[in-house]
Amino acid sequence: ALPASLEAARGMAVVDAVEAYRADLRTWLDDNPDPEAAKTLGSLRDQLKRAEALQGEIPVETADELVDAAREIGDYLRSGDSEALASARDRLGRLR
Repeated sequence: ALPASLEAARGMAVVDAVEAYRADLRTWLDDNPDPEAAKTLGSLRDQLKRAEALQGEIPVETADELVDAAREIGDYLRSGDSEALASARDRLGRLR
């Protein structure tokens, strides 16, 4: 269990890490366009902005969902597994 005093710091660390990964995926998409992946990355960015605005004060579960969604988008781009992209969309949709 994470002490409450560290939740915001963990949240911001997750935001920073996921944003760096998202930026790398976005760069890859510049050379390999995929409108569906780009749209999902936009949804991920929206959630990251929200977490930033809250200064990382997000539930641990939400932070984990952001990480999982980013991984699934990456999995989709590496393998073409449309189930991974659908799962990322579902995760991000539940965070709204």
